[in-house]
Amino acid sequence: MDILSLIKMRARQNLKSVALCKFGDPYESLTYEQLINRVSRLGEYFIASGLSADNRIAILSEPSPRMGIGLLSIISAGAVAVPLDLQLTECELQEILSDAQPTGLLVSRQTAALGMRLKQLIPGIDHIYSLEPASSAM
Repeated sequence: MDILSLIKMRARQNLKSVALCKFGDPYESLTYEQLINRVSRLGEYFIASGLSADNRIAILSEPSPRMGIGLLSIISAGAVAVPLDLQLTECELQEILSDAQPTGLLVSRQTAALGMRLKQLIPGIDHIYSLEPASSAM
């Protein structure tokens, strides 16, 4: 059984329970129902935009419930997620991206500018996707 199936099974049992949270200021949380709905929407968007099983999408985001949504959405679309560590230097990120050869980059509002710079430096990154609810692609 894969991770998405396990989460969906748990969601059916506890729709209103907290699935993901981030402590701090601001505190963020998502219920299983919200998580499944958002993962489905973003996963469908990825599929509609042409994402396929042979694609890799790098995730450039601080830890948050939205990052979890992005990771699970990439998996639900059948692609491979490549999470990146924001504590690495831009040069180190560039080296990892050159090796991983992702076709897309999933960014948060805070990492969008860095994502745009990396897209210009890494051949093959065709799309930048946003983790922000209002928009999906840049």
